[in-house]
Amino acid sequence: MLRFLLIMLSLVFVIGENGFPSPPFQSAEPTPHTAECGRTFPKRLFILLSLGDAVAHDGTTRMAVRRYAASGGTTVSVSHATFGSRRLSTDELRYLATQATKVVERGPERARFGNTVGERVVLKFAGKAPDQDTAVVAWTVGRDLYKVSSHSIQVALDMEQRQPNQ
Repeated sequence: MLRFLLIMLSLVFVIGENGFPSPPFQSAEPTPHTAECGRTFPKRLFILLSLGDAVAHDGTTRMAVRRYAASGGTTVSVSHATFGSRRLSTDELRYLATQATKVVERGPERARFGNTVGERVVLKFAGKAPDQDTAVVAWTVGRDLYKVSSHSIQVALDMEQRQPNQ
């Protein structure tokens, strides 16, 4: 069981194009553009609402969590956990997939040049009401497990593309 040592900071930080600070929301409609690194992002902005980190009582698993508000008002959570081995991170990803209401997509996680570095799933979890379903994009890279969750699958996929390991 993880003992959480959470440090919640109420920071207001706007992350826009290429991860650089941007002025507050300028466009309600996301439109694609090409970032410096060649990836395409919609012009959706995210405000950091809170962040925290935790360490398992035995020190084998470390976890960091960030929560954002997207420019459309939807919230998105990003978590990153480092496990003791590649097998443990893969087992956790597969367990997460078994708990989902629907597996939307499953396949290999590929690095920028196409080589396989882990596994990736896109999942749906049922909420108490149909409009409260949660979309989760999760993937492994070695011992690391990344998870992005939101009520909007588009927001979750957008945030996934903004992660540094993508």
